[in-house]
Amino acid sequence: MKLGMPILFEYDSLIDNVKLAKELGYDFIELNLNFAYCRNELENIKVIEYLKESKLEFTIHFFDEFDAASYDEVVDAYIAILRKYLELSKELKIKLLNIHLNEGP
Repeated sequence: MKLGMPILFEYDSLIDNVKLAKELGYDFIELNLNFAYCRNELENIKVIEYLKESKLEFTIHFFDEFDAASYDEVVDAYIAILRKYLELSKELKIKLLNIHLNEGP
């Protein structure tokens, strides 16, 4: 069995989350895209390299606002963002992406 943790509201960096997860002996961290610092740091090559070197596994929690039944322009934008994080997932060898579909009206 693998144990992991979500990124934490109490921290404002992925590196701090990784350090804590390693200190606690966890196997993985869920990278939650609802947190601005998570999105921002996943744009940083140095942070990506740190994540790779950490020997931890990662999952991604996609935006809670994802609405695949909205206006075409909105859906297209979310699909473009999803593709961006799927590419990052390949780089970090992420095997699990959580998407909670909006129930709609």
